[in-house]
Order: sequence, then C-alpha cells, then structure tokens
Amino acid sequence: MCFRPEGKSTECIYISGIYTEESFHSIFNYPIISGDPNTLGNPNHLAISEKTAPLLYGTENPIGKIVKIDDHFEVTIASVFKDVPSNSTIQFDFLLPLDVFKKIRGLSDELFYSNFLPVFLKTNSEIRGDLLTQKLNESPVLTERAKADKISYTAYPLTEWRLKSKFENGKNAGGRIEYVKLFLVIAVLLISMAIINFVNLSTARASTRSKEIGIRKTTGAFRSGIIVQFISESFLVVVFAFILAIGVTHLTFPYSVP
Repeated sequence: MCFRPEGKSTECIYISGIYTEESFHSIFNYPIISGDPNTLGNPNHLAISEKTAPLLYGTENPIGKIVKIDDHFEVTIASVFKDVPSNSTIQFDFLLPLDVFKKIRGLSDELFYSNFLPVFLKTNSEIRGDLLTQKLNESPVLTERAKADKISYTAYPLTEWRLKSKFENGKNAGGRIEYVKLFLVIAVLLISMAIINFVNLSTARASTRSKEIGIRKTTGAFRSGIIVQFISESFLVVVFAFILAIGVTHLTFPYSVP
C-alpha cells in the first residue's frame, strides 16, 4: 500500500500491514512505544512500527502527522508500536481500523459480508479446537442466512499455526510440519549410519588390542571384566560426543534460528 507523507506529495512509500478491529491489542502483545494506546478506536487513526517511522518522517516525531493512503484517503499517525519480531507468524508494519479498508475499497456492509477474513479469538478458558468449532457453528453465532449459504466456521489453535498453516478447501493440509517430518527422517538415517560406523570402528579397534586381551587373561582377568571394560570405554566416548554435540548446538543455535 502506498503511503504519501505530509508535505511529500511526490514520494510514495510502500508498506505492508493489516486492517483490524479495536480489540487487536487486547489479544496480541505488541507494545505501544509512543502515542495513543487505543489507536484503532478511531477510524481516522494509523499505527506504525518503530522502523517505519523514520521511513516516513526521518528523525521527526511522527505522532500527529497526516499520511495519505493510495492518494485519496488521509489518516493521522496516532501511535508507534515496537517492531514485530522476525519469527512472528503475523508480520506487519502498520495497523488500520477495518472501517478504513471498507472506505478505501468502497465496500458496503452487504458486499463486505460476502468476503471471508481470518478472525482471531481469545477465549476465557482453555477449550479444544473441535469443541469451539462446534459452538461457532451453532445459533446464535451462525446465522440462518449463513446456514442457507452453506457457510461454516473452523477454530484452529494459534499454537499450531506456525507448523500447520496450510489450508485447502477450509481443511488443514500441513505446512512447515512437513519439513520437520522430513528432517526427522533424515536425522534417523544419519544417526543409524553413525551407529553402524561406530560399531564397525570399535570392532576394528578391538581386534588390534588382542595382545592386551591375551595378557590380561593370562594375569587372571575374567571374560566378563574385559567385556565391561570395552562397553565402559564405548559408553564414555558416546557421552563425551553427546556433550560436545550439545555444546556446538548451543553455540550455533542463535545463528540458525531467526
């Protein structure tokens, strides 16, 4: 969406964001750094992210500035919120009331009804997604008109959204969970190969210690004691390798996960 800052009619800054309702900040925790904490309560107000403010007005305080959207609708910057983390499922740099979207697109309530938008609900208590889905498809939530149009609602936990966000025909069809399963299969294969190689190397190394075994047996060592020794050595190697792997993973984790 094109934003033209006040006094800069020749500049067009494209910013991505979302249209939402006043209850947005009561559901999600995106802290307001400065300005009106109830920005979305006014249909002519705009909230922008911390990194967007200098794009529009440089070092000036953006609060109270007027911005023209798509060359025909003016809104006032009422607040600045903290930048959305890069690992957040929902990414946006501005927040505008849903009424602004209806005005910009020229949508009446009748036309707006025919569109489908994702809705985020915060329940007062924990409830399974299937039970909430059942309640949402009962009266008075689901109107008779919606039933006649064969409309139904599906509740999906936000905790599963990051890995299972792919939908087809209103049904969950996977998502990033497919990559997790693929990586698990690859990990199992790699571990299996490592175990086989470790056993082969340990067996080959043990064959070179035949003199040591012979001397120990002649000095009275029991077979069980020799077996325990070899198993203990292998166990210590595995423990050391595990600790080393955990340390390397801990050091490289901040660079592999955004």
